[in-house]
Amino acid sequence: MPRVAGVLLALSALGGLSGCGNDTAQTQRTEIFRQLVAGTMAGSRNTPPPQVTVEQINHVLATKPGPLALVSVEQRKASALVIPIARNGAYETYATEQRQTITFRDGMITATRGLGGDLMSSDEDALLALVSRASGGTAPYRMRYLTGEDVTVTQKFTCTVARGGTAPIKLGAINTTARQVTAQCDGPDATFTNTYLVDGAGDILGSRQWLGAFTGYVATQQLRK
Repeated sequence: MPRVAGVLLALSALGGLSGCGNDTAQTQRTEIFRQLVAGTMAGSRNTPPPQVTVEQINHVLATKPGPLALVSVEQRKASALVIPIARNGAYETYATEQRQTITFRDGMITATRGLGGDLMSSDEDALLALVSRASGGTAPYRMRYLTGEDVTVTQKFTCTVARGGTAPIKLGAINTTARQVTAQCDGPDATFTNTYLVDGAGDILGSRQWLGAFTGYVATQQLRK
């Protein structure tokens, strides 16, 4: 079965995502988790990391309702499908069956749980405003994440946002045109470049976002909104 190559992004890997978040429909969604993620996150030290296939995506889209996303952690070389389990205002949390979670705000990752070296929270208002408008400029950005020693570290960055060209996105149930927006972020201890694919409504449909030295880059792609 062919693997998903990604759209303008290296959607290459998601390894072991535990999470939290309450939802009134949580009980009803338990079986959906089991069916949706079965086989995609399993694996052992003696087997290659799992990869989501086009066939798996098409099957889930045809048999399960609601939003769906593909997530990867590049350096761990595995991928998984995730579905929403909770919403708190503008923040929406997606999870796997094992309750490993990623929280988004308009498509930008703002927190994770269970990845190891998790992004505990972020101050993303100014950066998100520029990205969602696909506007150039500079914005402060603050990340709070866990180190490999489980110590929470806060780092401050200044991000230079640049508007790129447009390209079609056709993956899953998404068929539209998005603009590429990059954010070059510089801080005392780290420098990284995030890439976002933004639709005409200002929603981020895909991204490649740095979540700290322990986790590295995490790529996401919305498959159905």
